Amino acid sequence: MAIRLQQPIPGMRTRPGARSSLARYAAGVQHRRLSASRIVVPRAAAPEAPEVEADVVETFEVPITEESTKPFPYPLPLDPNTKTLASIPLALFYPGVLALAAAAGMMGNTVGRGLPVSPDVRPIVGAVIGAAVAAGVVYAGVQAKQKRDGAAVIDLYNYIVELDDPTELQPDDVTAIGSRYGINMHKDQLEGLQKVYGQYLETIIPVADAQLTGDEANKVRVFKDVLGLSDEDAAPVHIEVGRRLSRIGFEYKDRQSQFEQRKAFQRLVYLSYIVFGEQKAAFLLPWRRVFNLTDAQLFVARRDNARAIFQGHLAARGGEFPAERQFLRELRDYQLAIKLFDESAEEIVREASRKQVEASLERAVEIARSPGKARDPAAVVETLSHVLDYARKMAKFANDDDLIPGLGMPSIHNGPWDVEARRRDVKEVFKVFAEEVVGREGRFNPQIEADLKELAVVLCLGAKEAGEVRSGIAGGLYKRLLREEVTSRRLDAAASPAQLLGELVEKSGYSPQAAAELHKQLYRTKLQQLVAKKKLSSEEQQELSRIRRILCITPEVASQVMRATAGRVLEEVVADIYLMGAKPVGEYESERVEACIKDLSLDRGVAMDVIKDVTKQRFKAYVQQAQKERDRRSAAQVLKKLVQFNALVVTPIVEKAKGTEAAKKELAEIMAEAAKKAKEQEEAEKAAAAKEAAAASSTEAPAADAAAAAADSSKEAAEEQPKELQVKKDEDAVESVKKMIAAQRGEFGEEERKGQKEITLTDELEAGVK
Repeated sequence: MAIRLQQPIPGMRTRPGARSSLARYAAGVQHRRLSASRIVVPRAAAPEAPEVEADVVETFEVPITEESTKPFPYPLPLDPNTKTLASIPLALFYPGVLALAAAAGMMGNTVGRGLPVSPDVRPIVGAVIGAAVAAGVVYAGVQAKQKRDGAAVIDLYNYIVELDDPTELQPDDVTAIGSRYGINMHKDQLEGLQKVYGQYLETIIPVADAQLTGDEANKVRVFKDVLGLSDEDAAPVHIEVGRRLSRIGFEYKDRQSQFEQRKAFQRLVYLSYIVFGEQKAAFLLPWRRVFNLTDAQLFVARRDNARAIFQGHLAARGGEFPAERQFLRELRDYQLAIKLFDESAEEIVREASRKQVEASLERAVEIARSPGKARDPAAVVETLSHVLDYARKMAKFANDDDLIPGLGMPSIHNGPWDVEARRRDVKEVFKVFAEEVVGREGRFNPQIEADLKELAVVLCLGAKEAGEVRSGIAGGLYKRLLREEVTSRRLDAAASPAQLLGELVEKSGYSPQAAAELHKQLYRTKLQQLVAKKKLSSEEQQELSRIRRILCITPEVASQVMRATAGRVLEEVVADIYLMGAKPVGEYESERVEACIKDLSLDRGVAMDVIKDVTKQRFKAYVQQAQKERDRRSAAQVLKKLVQFNALVVTPIVEKAKGTEAAKKELAEIMAEAAKKAKEQEEAEKAAAAKEAAAASSTEAPAADAAAAAADSSKEAAEEQPKELQVKKDEDAVESVKKMIAAQRGEFGEEERKGQKEITLTDELEAGVK
């Protein structure tokens, strides 16, 4: 880094007596810090520069050395007169002045007596001239004494230059320099001490992007005390330095330089509050009145600089923020020392603890994303265990009043990891941690539950996200345990499968509702596999019954699963029958429905639910078609078809599904069997009576005739029964044709009026449609 200086080129006119930037640099004063507070070399040491002419200005760079950045970089030279006066011992200075005054008085008296005046007044004139000359010599001696005393400040300044650090100056050094010149520095050279203090104060305030380090206030306070300045003496210096910083900021044209000067002024305000204390600074430093500042501006200056110092203090430790009581106690003391507000300290502490967690989280994510053998779940668990331990310590320290505020359970909230792009990695390490710890224990225990809950808070995972991960792991563990129990047949042999399943749920940490849903899904999967061939054997039905027992499937759940699986097959059969339209259902179609129900072992209630759903869809189709018709006659015809469809198609299928037709048929068969037995018994009785009559007559001819008659009657009865069946079939066929013709014509018969009324659209249709 270098300072760009300008050197006058011959021919350029400059102001007489002006000092160039190079001369200022040689005097050890930086361009920004030129002010009235500087110790100025007497004019004799800096002769006036002659007027020169110039048309252009040549620039060159002078490197900044380590000495040039010191508060007192270079010594100040003494002019020859001051140097001569300073070399005279104080014991000889006053006698010398008196001797010169006496000699001057005598010489003046002698000269006065030699003047051409009246002899009577010559003594008087001589005395007057001698006294005047002596008084002039005394006045010159006083001025010389003041100039000699001013050299003490320059001597003090040069002494400070020789020190490595101005704070190494001791009060005895200041007293010794004052004693050398026979003065009290605080009383006789207070203004000079204030200028020295002002230069140190101004140079210790960092500029540009540099921040206060926190030790500046202590250095300023020590230097002030060494110089013997009281708070009342030093306060005007702070105001004067503030004026210079403000004025320099107004002189700059670019915004960046103005901003830097404004930041330097804010650092001065903060530093002044630390040096004097809040109460005394409010009394001695009228920032509001002098600089027209508001309380909010002063608050911001103090808050921002204290935050910067505290953050720099943490950064100097490598960014580490350990959960150690001693460290946190020292931070509390440091916070009070730099006057950092508790609100700002809380924000910084939370951010530091968050960064501590983020560093460990980044290592865990890197391990979890490693390919192949480099992916070590145990290392992820170890890293996140350290995070949990750190979080618990921070939460424990939160209740201690003697520690830095802002302690508590850390979280990655509002950090770089709390974004949607990184949520996947965060959930992944959480899942790896949960899987590994659960796999080690083989079950969910209270400690694992507590670890997962606290880790979810630290990783800023919501209840839903953490619950999904936990449920997935618990579900996997429950499935594994359930598989072991089923394959080992321990579940079948258990006296109470429900109790054993409850133990598995408790061990795996799985939700009972989720376990019941899993059982339902397993039963449904098995039933789907068996229903695929559209028929269940007795062995398969026994297997389903076994599954229902060991998985504790309730009848309601079994009916729901049956409806969703086997019911689909019946639904296809009924829908296929309904495609024929409003035509009488034949025996074949009815038997298809009955066979489907028996083959799949469908409950009659489930079968009716399936038929209701399919029928309602068909009814809705008729209603929608009727709504689309433009005239009422066409709509009425569609509704007639709906009624006929209900009577001719739906009613027989409903009766078949409910078992009504089968009950009627069974009752008819029972009645026919009873009639047949009664007829056989009657015939047997007749045969016995005939036999007795034949025995009584003792003739064979009548018996042979009776036997022939009985044989003929049996033959006639056998021939009569097929004829009756054939006649009934013919009548049914004729009746079906009549019903079909009536359906085509849209006519209602008695059967249509007696159609089923169990399946309706009462709840499905809107009021307007009804």
